[in-house]
Amino acid sequence: MITKYENFAEAKVQLINRGYKKEYTYDIQKKCCRSYGKHYSPNDLLIIEYHRFQGAQIEKNPSIIIALEDSTGNKGILIGHDPLIRHPSFIDFLHKVKIKLRSNTPRAMKSK
Repeated sequence: MITKYENFAEAKVQLINRGYKKEYTYDIQKKCCRSYGKHYSPNDLLIIEYHRFQGAQIEKNPSIIIALEDSTGNKGILIGHDPLIRHPSFIDFLHKVKIKLRSNTPRAMKSK
């Protein structure tokens, strides 16, 4: 499912309504995601979808919201704001998390 949200608040509400109820946070010191006392490595998580939003001024207050599924099947969201989303350990962590392939991505038309 391809989704597009007008703003950060709408994305958060709609993802929660779609079952992404668990809250994940990123721990800079331990370089892992946490949720309710449990720590997750990149191998424990799968990015289902992600959305990036800007503040009122271009390049001011960027935020991301990431829909995640953990290795036990729990679904939740990870929210990141500036300066976290620019932190090298956060970027490195996200690069290691696999992204779920979309099954309904339009295919290129064949030429005749």
